[in-house]
Amino acid sequence: MKILITGNEGFIGKYLENAYLSSRENVFGWSRDGIKQKDKCILNLNLMKYEEVCEAISLIKPDIIVHCAGNANVNLSFEKPFMDLQSNYITTHNLLFAMKDNCMKNCRFILLSSAAVYGNPNSLPISEMDAVNPLSPYALHKLSAEEICKYMSKNYGFDIKILRIFSAYGPRLKKQIFWDMYQKVLLTGELELWGSGYESRDYIYINDLIQAIELIASKAPSGELIYNIANGKEVSIREVAECFARCMKIPNNNIKFKGVRREGDPINWKANIDKLLSLGYERQISFEAGVKNYIKWLENES
Repeated sequence: MKILITGNEGFIGKYLENAYLSSRENVFGWSRDGIKQKDKCILNLNLMKYEEVCEAISLIKPDIIVHCAGNANVNLSFEKPFMDLQSNYITTHNLLFAMKDNCMKNCRFILLSSAAVYGNPNSLPISEMDAVNPLSPYALHKLSAEEICKYMSKNYGFDIKILRIFSAYGPRLKKQIFWDMYQKVLLTGELELWGSGYESRDYIYINDLIQAIELIASKAPSGELIYNIANGKEVSIREVAECFARCMKIPNNNIKFKGVRREGDPINWKANIDKLLSLGYERQISFEAGVKNYIKWLENES
């Protein structure tokens, strides 16, 4: 089994690469430095260049492509929308049309999309059939990438899976709320956060996320296109901050909220994960255990 992982040096990609390597699969990792097998560069090709993507697909002929590459920073997508367009949309376009030109309908293509495409849903929990309403360039470009996937699936019969990942976290993630909270605690001993604290997210620890990806890669039926990737548990940002403060042994009165919501941030999220559960997904890491693991990793990094 040949598995091609784009963005294999990123947060999710590196965990996924290690998981497949440990199961003795034939893994190719594609990052900015080219395509590698383990630590050896075998092809110096650029994912942004269509002809080079065609060359890579033709040479490797993967059985599975997991497309992890792309910008995952909502704020940066406002600052540099064209860069976000290139990394999240153009790379997906290049891969899928290269597969078409190489007649690779039997290759399973897995797009790591985002729950950001939902924006602010009309009701909770959010199902895969609910309306989409992107609030940022990042969400818009992820949704555009999904549309290419739908086009290829409908018109050419490609085996494609779209994974709408909610709030992933865990060791090695050097951005987003947990990373920011840790830096604030180190600098001031306080947690000052955006919003009111009543906003909510549906968190999934990195090991559970990798379990979900592997299940979809190996077990998802051909007729199903979109999967929510989460735990079906709504956690308020205030609960997140209190859990983090408890693990860091700082008092709750050191938690403060600005009362201002950042552009592009949704209000409340909770996923319907019935489709993921039907494949045998079982949560392995509780939210608080995941936070403790993350803090332990941060302390070792300091």
